[in-house]
Amino acid sequence: MNCLSCKFSIIVPIYNVEKYLETCIESILNQKFTDFELILVNDGSTDNCLSICEKYAQSDSRIKVINKENQGPFMARKSGRKEAVGEYLLFLDGDDSCTEDLLSCLNKNINECKPDLIIYNYKRIDKDNNYIDTNVSPLCKEKHLFIGDDKKEIFKKMIENHKLNSIWIKCGKRKLNSDTETSEYDDVVMGDDIIDSLFLLNNSERILAISEPLYNYRINRNGISRKICTKYIYDYLKVRKCFFETIDSLNYNDLKHPFVLRYIHGVCNYLMKLHILNNFSQYKKIYQDVKNSQIQKTAIMYKKKWGFANSFAWVMCNPIFYPISKLLAKLYYKSV
Repeated sequence: MNCLSCKFSIIVPIYNVEKYLETCIESILNQKFTDFELILVNDGSTDNCLSICEKYAQSDSRIKVINKENQGPFMARKSGRKEAVGEYLLFLDGDDSCTEDLLSCLNKNINECKPDLIIYNYKRIDKDNNYIDTNVSPLCKEKHLFIGDDKKEIFKKMIENHKLNSIWIKCGKRKLNSDTETSEYDDVVMGDDIIDSLFLLNNSERILAISEPLYNYRINRNGISRKICTKYIYDYLKVRKCFFETIDSLNYNDLKHPFVLRYIHGVCNYLMKLHILNNFSQYKKIYQDVKNSQIQKTAIMYKKKWGFANSFAWVMCNPIFYPISKLLAKLYYKSV
């Protein structure tokens, strides 16, 4: 790779997605705007992903391949950032793709508005690349520039709607990305997008939101977010603690209550899902860890404002109600 500088660095974390990887890479190489580098990070794949990456790298000097041990997408993106030379960074998952005008649209908006960060829209596709629908952006229907503390509205929308959490709908200046800031979250697997997004937003003064759907998100019913894993609840606690500390540092005090409501709903949902694993001693320990966590202690300070549903759900998470909650959990999650 001879590129010393370019407009965009596109980083693709890759793990066992050989079925879709060529579609992903081709969508990038077919960009109308060509001043970019493509960094393919093979995160310890056990299929043919590495061979596919190396094949493309041999035919295009803009492509760089990083081969590393499996540590998850957060660390894969971090590895890519260390090698990036572009003025702006953006990310694609290895089983997704982008429209051919992704970079040309971003470049046009960068020239016009000089943003630190751009948030764009996406379409959903199925496993056969068939179009499902276009996401209705919770942020804006038309182009809008958020300057300074105007970004409070973005944090508000992130609390209300998970669709803004994804890092793959964000393109930010490389200098905004600080791996030192995020080092304590290196082991996070679930919610890693939120960590990256929070630090990007916090470090940005000019944030441009556009409505164009420039990303193709593949619906994967076997993905990480659909699995039941005890580690995920610890990741959830760590990520939400980071979120709360971020809005606290920005003095967005009126966002704390709605944040806590979303948090307690989420943590109860995770705990209820764990009933399906049918391991009481394990559940009892996790419940106690949640109860003693800093973010849960913070949420308890707002307990009078939880509302009946959240309060009842938290009570039912108590291990003394385990037999009843296990039955309810199995009935509920079997139906969804």
